[in-house]
Parts: sequence; structure tokens; C-alpha cells
Amino acid sequence: MRSVLSSVVVLFTFISFGQKGDLQTVQAFWDNNIQEIVRLDKVKIIEHTHFPVDGSWGYAVDYNLDPADWTDELFKENLDKIFDESLRAVLKGMDYNQLVHHREENGALNFMIQLFFETEIDGTKLESSTILFFKCYNEIWKLYKIEYIG
Repeated sequence: MRSVLSSVVVLFTFISFGQKGDLQTVQAFWDNNIQEIVRLDKVKIIEHTHFPVDGSWGYAVDYNLDPADWTDELFKENLDKIFDESLRAVLKGMDYNQLVHHREENGALNFMIQLFFETEIDGTKLESSTILFFKCYNEIWKLYKIEYIG
């Protein structure tokens, strides 16, 4: 399953990269937004986050917490759980070539990066992924959505 998902993402990335974003924009985005997550630079991450953050990020904080209680403050206070060591290690091993980019109908460029994880529980391998979504707001790239799959 993972190899199929990986192949689809790689193919989509290759197609999207060639058609959607110029290299300078992609590299600058990677060097700023992604590397600050790798370093867990909390000040920069918050500065480059569009609130309220959409998606399922709250499950990284507390599975029993109602999504209606996922506040901006909860996000800011739990960056080390949302961007835990395993997520940062996967990001650290990637580069801007793994970005998927696309243009909205209005022409706005967006970036997405999908991180794959494998966990073994009681001898069973489980696969999951985390997808980070970014948009440009007033010429500043910001994280606006985090989704967990699996």
C-alpha cells in the first residue's frame, strides 16, 4: 500500500513541480518554512501559521479532546507534540523535490508535503501519513492545515 501511495505522490510531485512553481520560490519556501519545523523553531512556526489551523492536528495533542476545543492556543502550546521528533526526522531526510504544488482556480500557488510513517504494534505493521498544507497569505507562506491519514 505504501509503495502505491509513494508512487502516486512521487508522480504527482514530478508532474506538479514541472508545471506549477519556479525553483527559486520552491527553494525559498523549503529553506524557510520547512526547515523551521525541522529545527522546531517555535517562534517562526507560529509566525508562519495561519490561524485557525484546519485539519486533524488536534489528535496529536489529545485524542479525547473534542475538535471544537482545538484552539489557536492549544496549537501554539503543543508544537512539540504536533511536530514531534519522528515527524521532524522524516522531514529532515527530505528535500524540496518532495513538495507537491498546485494552483487554485484563482491562480494562487499552494504547497503540500506528505510524510509517511510505519509503526509496528504487536507484530502488525501499520502505515500512516501526515500531510502539511501551505498557502501564501499577503506574500508570506503559512501552514494552514494538517491532516493525519491512517
